[in-house]
Amino acid sequence: HERPETRHPYSEIVGKSRKIAEPLRLLDRAVETTATVLVLGESGTGKELVARAIHSHGARSAGPFVPLSCAALTDSLLESELFGHAAGAFTGAVRAHTGAFERASGGVLFLDELQDASPKLQADLLRVLETGEVRPLGGHEVRKVDVRVVAASNADLAALVTAGSFREDLYYRVNVFTIALPPLRERLDDIPDLVAHLLARAGQADRVLAPGVMERLLADPWSGNVRALKNCIDRALALAGPGPIRPEHVVLEAPLRREAPPLPERGSVYAGSVELNDSQLALIDRLRAEGEIRNADYAEHERVSNLTAWRDLSELVAKGVLVRVGRGKKTTYRLAPGWEARIFGS
Repeated sequence: HERPETRHPYSEIVGKSRKIAEPLRLLDRAVETTATVLVLGESGTGKELVARAIHSHGARSAGPFVPLSCAALTDSLLESELFGHAAGAFTGAVRAHTGAFERASGGVLFLDELQDASPKLQADLLRVLETGEVRPLGGHEVRKVDVRVVAASNADLAALVTAGSFREDLYYRVNVFTIALPPLRERLDDIPDLVAHLLARAGQADRVLAPGVMERLLADPWSGNVRALKNCIDRALALAGPGPIRPEHVVLEAPLRREAPPLPERGSVYAGSVELNDSQLALIDRLRAEGEIRNADYAEHERVSNLTAWRDLSELVAKGVLVRVGRGKKTTYRLAPGWEARIFGS
């Protein structure tokens, strides 16, 4: 395939597959607007690269780009980091601190892993997005900020809204313009270009790949996406030394799986608040092993109609146990972040 024509090169976003074409077209439109952007995609798919492209090619390129993860800090530290604090606002606050909203004024604030923001922080974010004003912790002065926000999530925020764990008003505030990034397993034909890009970034553009290396890379599902591919290439370079990269230097990691207790028996008492029927229990067990499922596969396995399967799956999405990924016939269902707590309790 040829890479689609775009207004800007977006050289850090590598690939020319059909799956990456639509995000690139949407990126073109996002760069030309001033709207808040929501970037969706699994971990490692390049959400921050999209945010940086919006900054560097947009009208705010002369201003700062400030990235901040909502999962990296405790609630109190994150609140201070976002909004700042006055001297003496809390123990250890010996001097005033300027928050990310103020530091990003005139530029772009990238809020990653938005799904992990606490209910209080969600309310505070909504207030700033609506008013354009921040008040540092322990301070009395309200300060105006001029920030374009690009938010990102690896979860289905709409499902979290339905489950009651994410504010609906904040969802609509950030979901003005959405760009969904495909996982690497859905664009394996981009791997040769990605490998060449990663080698060039490592100063190894001329490194020889022995026969069998690319075939080995193309055969992996890459549950960690482009980030996992980068780690694999970095490891291969270290193992190969100055010589060609050979198949034995390509060490593929098994997907990480979070352990959870055995699923409850039908009718048993357990700590979570989600009630499941036998088919749903079997489905969750299957997803723990396989990672994802399509509506048609579930219908065939359970010998029910597609409509009944869709209702079963949608019920689990509404309960925050599953998330939907994709649209139409290509929609897949996966276990949602924190699904164990909804079944087993915390």
